[in-house]
Amino acid sequence: YMTIRQLTIEEGDKFTDDDIKTSAKVCIIGKTVKDNLFPGGSDPVGRVIRFNSIPMNVTGVLKSKADNSIGMDQDDVVLAPYTTIMKRVLAVTYLQGINASALTEDITDEAIEDISNLLRESHKIKKGEDGTYDDDFTIRSQKELSTMMNSTSDLMTTLLLVVACISLIVGGIGIMNIMYVSVTERTREIGLRM
Repeated sequence: YMTIRQLTIEEGDKFTDDDIKTSAKVCIIGKTVKDNLFPGGSDPVGRVIRFNSIPMNVTGVLKSKADNSIGMDQDDVVLAPYTTIMKRVLAVTYLQGINASALTEDITDEAIEDISNLLRESHKIKKGEDGTYDDDFTIRSQKELSTMMNSTSDLMTTLLLVVACISLIVGGIGIMNIMYVSVTERTREIGLRM
């Protein structure tokens, strides 16, 4: 996860394989969490924070990454072993999400196909009568997310353009009516004086 997300430890250490196997109550915090929970620059490594009612020992602090492209703070994060989250926090026995990265952008579609086949095999999903799979999982790529963001952005732009055009037309008609009434009143006034 840390390799895929390009996260590095600035202070302290990562949690170990033993921490994952034993569902240890340990965590790594982001810079924003450190600044909020430990003001004044005190060292959080070795200290205990509470995640709801669960005490977690801080083993490390992530190097700052700042905001991402959509303005979300990437440093406002707490990482813990997935086994700890599954057993102690969510009380589930399955993974809710898996992050994967293709070696290059060119083989992304091939990687998605390989992951789909692997998940179908482990979930024992067979081809249906129509030759398609009835998958019980969803795979999203960055390309799909980018396309979705672009279409949403285009839709919002079109919506704003329509609202602006309607506003201009309504405003123009209102101003035209006011001008017409004032010109009509002035011509009557001028006609009365003559």
